[in-house]
Amino acid sequence: MFEPLQPLPGLAAAEEWAIIFAFIFMLFDFITGIIGALVRHAFESSKVREGLGHKAMIVMTIILAIAVQLASGVVGNLGFDVPLITPVCVIIIVMEIGSILETVGQTYPDLSDSGIFKLFKKEDHVNDHS
Repeated sequence: MFEPLQPLPGLAAAEEWAIIFAFIFMLFDFITGIIGALVRHAFESSKVREGLGHKAMIVMTIILAIAVQLASGVVGNLGFDVPLITPVCVIIIVMEIGSILETVGQTYPDLSDSGIFKLFKKEDHVNDHS
């Protein structure tokens, strides 16, 4: 369905996809937040500015991860665990999923107790062998 991307110099295609999906989930979270605020009659431009500021800092974090990883490949060990791009993007994606679900739950509380939400909840399975 999707053609693999040609990797940018120094980045693997999987890293590029991680970056793309981090941006997709950030955009989805922003749009969900706007819709939720409008539905709840809680839209405030200061909250939008704050949200955009947070997204900008996340973008800067992704750019930092890219720069450190690429620099480490050229300059040498900079003292960071590399690769950074995929783990940073995965953490951002998980954060955004949590934020999206929180907004959906606040905006449509009946949905938060539904089977749909249960599909997104992480269950910790503990094996008790005692």
